[in-house]
Amino acid sequence: MDNGGTSFHKDIWRNIMNRVHEGLEDPGFTVPDSVETAEICRKSGKRAVSGVCDHDPRGDAVYTEYFAKGTAPAEVCDKHVEVSICADSGKRSTEYCPTKTTKVCMVLPEGEEDLATDDSVFSIPGYCNIHGRNSTIISPTIEDNDNSGGETTAPTKATVVPVGPGYQPTTAPEWEYTGPGAKH
Repeated sequence: MDNGGTSFHKDIWRNIMNRVHEGLEDPGFTVPDSVETAEICRKSGKRAVSGVCDHDPRGDAVYTEYFAKGTAPAEVCDKHVEVSICADSGKRSTEYCPTKTTKVCMVLPEGEEDLATDDSVFSIPGYCNIHGRNSTIISPTIEDNDNSGGETTAPTKATVVPVGPGYQPTTAPEWEYTGPGAKH
């Protein structure tokens, strides 16, 4: 990368130091007793929450920082949160969502929810608009006739399993599976 020739001194220094240390072992660095380390979140500058800050949608937001003993932050990250998401809508789940997953989202500062920032795309979504108090998901289960003679016959009834508050499984009427145009 050409930056106007302002880094030539770095190249010279690197070459000199590589030559001086050629064939020598790296002794490492012994951390003094007066220094401690802590896992820090890049977004908040506070202690990282394991399983949350390291699952930032853009990648691991955790790094190890060195502090004089007793000066490491005590507060934990308040920018990353794990949110329950409806698998169908991709929005925050409600008690009526049948399939849920979790996702790490960003908490936006108060008053900045409508601003476009690099965190906006990853903010906590609104609530699911697919599943609600009156929504039902019907998943039919078709039962076959038990025929001990080894013959294959068409299914005769379907069990309808609605999902939602107050619903009980019921069976479909026989007429749905008999006659012309029957559903199989």
